[in-house]
Amino acid sequence: MIRFESISVTLGGREILRDIDLEIQRGETVAVIGLSGAGKSTLLKLVVGLLRPTKGKVWVNGTEMSGLSGKALYDVRKKIGLVFQEGALFDSLTVGENVAFGLRQHFKLAESEIWKRVEETLEVVGLAGTEALFPSQLSGGMRKRISLARALAYRPEILLFDEPTTGLDPIMTNIINSLILQLKRDIVATSIIVTHDMHSAFAVSDRVAMLFDKRFMAVGTPADVQQSVNPYVRQFIEGSAEGPIQV
Repeated sequence: MIRFESISVTLGGREILRDIDLEIQRGETVAVIGLSGAGKSTLLKLVVGLLRPTKGKVWVNGTEMSGLSGKALYDVRKKIGLVFQEGALFDSLTVGENVAFGLRQHFKLAESEIWKRVEETLEVVGLAGTEALFPSQLSGGMRKRISLARALAYRPEILLFDEPTTGLDPIMTNIINSLILQLKRDIVATSIIVTHDMHSAFAVSDRVAMLFDKRFMAVGTPADVQQSVNPYVRQFIEGSAEGPIQV
């Protein structure tokens, strides 16, 4: 469903990624972990065409992204739901209007169909009846779920999560993790989850990929990565100040 093929990215003279390869199968959930600034969010930008690789190719559902623009690019993006780290909700719009925003921009739907989707997706994330509220009236966890509802309203084939549990308490973190697992069962979307939360990474993913020094240091099942003897991997997943990673 998603393939990074010999990808390198250089921005402002700084090399972010170097010659990386990764294939993500249809319906698979891959958690991408690594230090801040390692290039995790860069991968998401490559998938949606917000960034083009300096070298290599990105394939999304059989389409190579680097040459796309205009309508062809938007046609691919319509199949992708992106859940932003801070929610990225419009403060001046109600919850319902936030969820409906992308539908109005990119789909030719009747208002009745738009509001049907809004109601359906809010129910999926456990926030039915919140359409008239404003983001300022919501908790951090609720804003994350509204952002997810907005992404789900597209009925996407691919879901991209940028730090979905950052800043949340342990209970809300588990609620978000359970919701991601539920979506995996119900809509069979292909997902990339960028996260620093090791519990979440191991709980919701089929595979974990660790970025370090511009490349994937490790790629494997959660059990494989948890049992890794690589000192870089061990230090990171254990959160130890001692080890070969110097920050």
